[in-house]
Amino acid sequence: ENPEPVHASPHADEARHVTRFYDDEEALTVELADFALPALESGGAFVCIARPAHMQALAAALGERGVDLAAAAAERRWLWLDCAGTLEAITHGGAPDREVFVRLVAKPIEAICARCENVRVFGEMVALQCERGDYAGAVQLEGFCNEIVEKLPVAVFCAYPMASFADPRTHADFTRIC
Repeated sequence: ENPEPVHASPHADEARHVTRFYDDEEALTVELADFALPALESGGAFVCIARPAHMQALAAALGERGVDLAAAAAERRWLWLDCAGTLEAITHGGAPDREVFVRLVAKPIEAICARCENVRVFGEMVALQCERGDYAGAVQLEGFCNEIVEKLPVAVFCAYPMASFADPRTHADFTRIC
């Protein structure tokens, strides 16, 4: 039996860590824009650890809503890290390396939190690991990400394609990650 999608409202005042399971890319883009917009409009920051297609769709959606991402980037309030490249950089010996994760992901977010009050993060690295079938690594990386939520004043939005958990044998992994 496939897990049912979670239809959570991704607003920082409602939850600090929102998880979304999706089948519809356009709906995901709308939810991401809704999540990012309050931070960017309030002088806060948005960190996007995403695949290029999702980052481009999000950038277009935010642009349509009047957000000047070039200005936000120049003010160091918009940071995009390529999901696959970042995942590759933090993986050593087939597993996520906590020290490298802290240096490449957690420390930059911590620096942004020192400058901005409303910081929101979107991440897809765990989802990418699930898509690759590396559920053990995904669980480990999810733990690293949870440490950020516990330590820093951020709201995090994670998104997973439902197809990553379509196989009934992945149900235990699904519950460990979520």
